[in-house]
Amino acid sequence: MTIATTLASVLLSISTLFSFDRERIIEFDQLPQVSQEFIQANFPSHEISYIIEENELTHTTYDVKFTNGDNIEFRGNGEWKEIDCEYNNIPDSAVPSQLLDYVKAKHPKNMIEKLSREYNRYEVELNNGLEIVFNSNFEVLRYDD
Repeated sequence: MTIATTLASVLLSISTLFSFDRERIIEFDQLPQVSQEFIQANFPSHEISYIIEENELTHTTYDVKFTNGDNIEFRGNGEWKEIDCEYNNIPDSAVPSQLLDYVKAKHPKNMIEKLSREYNRYEVELNNGLEIVFNSNFEVLRYDD
């Protein structure tokens, strides 16, 4: 009987460990200061619909959804991870200048609708569906369509 009890206890502990993923709605002032400043500087007229804080076992993310459908995902340290303005263009002020300069020079008739940043690359999606992948030094790695 004690083996069954021990086994049940171990399984319960393991399931608890892997179910750490928690989401909750938070207020603007609960975002990291860096995220608050980014939104105020680059999306000052956007009205926030809701903000979700997601705590996972190894990291935290914040998902800010605006009433017009735009969305920004932030890492736990407050830096943006992804900006998705599917129905609008991303404000120039929110785009790293090297990326913005490249897009304006090579694709002057297009707008940036989505921008994501990983630790070693940036991905830019234009309003014509074209995706451009840059390395961390802002050099073009490839185009995808």
